Amino acid sequence: MRIKKTKLHLYFILLLIVFGISCSDRFCKSFTSAVQVTCNGSNDSCYITLGKVFNFEWDSLYVFDSELYPEEVSKRLGVDCNCKIIQDGQRRIYFIKGDKIVKQYLSRCDKVNFVMMRDKGVVVTDPMTSFLMERKLVNNEISYYLFKQ
Repeated sequence: MRIKKTKLHLYFILLLIVFGISCSDRFCKSFTSAVQVTCNGSNDSCYITLGKVFNFEWDSLYVFDSELYPEEVSKRLGVDCNCKIIQDGQRRIYFIKGDKIVKQYLSRCDKVNFVMMRDKGVVVTDPMTSFLMERKLVNNEISYYLFKQ
């Protein structure tokens, strides 16, 4: 009986680990690690193009802030997002190629900030746009600020 309980506990712990990994913020992690590699890890500032940071085929990047409705998102994308209302504190990130969504993320990442680029809660850019990236320590966490060049 004790062995069955131990196995049950092991399965429960594994399930929690898998659940925790699947719920992590993939956009934030992939962005910050790619920026660190692109900027050689130790620089406080460098110039980047997002086409090098996100190394796959895409034409446009859309970052939607919270409190936007699916109709608004679909209209800006020019394609049906098939999404829900973007909740407070969340962002939806879409990579578009032609008239298709090639990657999308739901993120709570506050470590990545596009400075002076928002138009009605939306950032739109392309893979070739150059940014000055500044890395700063904010509330004991590293944050990245992107300034369009």
